Amino acid sequence: MIVGDLVKRPPLTIHPDATIFEASVVMARERVGLLVVVDRADPNRLLGVVSERDIIRAISRGASPNEKIEGVYTRSPVVVKSSASLAEAAKTMVEHNVRHLVVVDERGRLIGVISIRDLIGEVRALRELAKQYGYYYPPVRE
Repeated sequence: MIVGDLVKRPPLTIHPDATIFEASVVMARERVGLLVVVDRADPNRLLGVVSERDIIRAISRGASPNEKIEGVYTRSPVVVKSSASLAEAAKTMVEHNVRHLVVVDERGRLIGVISIRDLIGEVRALRELAKQYGYYYPPVRE
């Protein structure tokens, strides 16, 4: 299985001129912890990501909910190719201490986002499948 198999839908995107409030509304409505920031003139151009953590940090520093995310979002997000293995994705998350990875194709085009929850869910599903077929799968500390 590869990373691209975990992408469930196109990425949820937002423009840098959106407000912190608007970003938080989209995250709450869509039940996600990260939005991909794209250029308004070129929606295929990845500018960065805005996460729940980015919003919390901004608010804790005194930012107004009406402030643009332009000064809040993370530029140069951690990216993984859709052809990467799940092990590579997990390793990348650990190395960069992130809970989400932006997924791109071989040409660098935006495909989606995967989260640590996606990876954990896949591991659990594989363990159950192995159990059904009588294979022993050593436990992992979670």
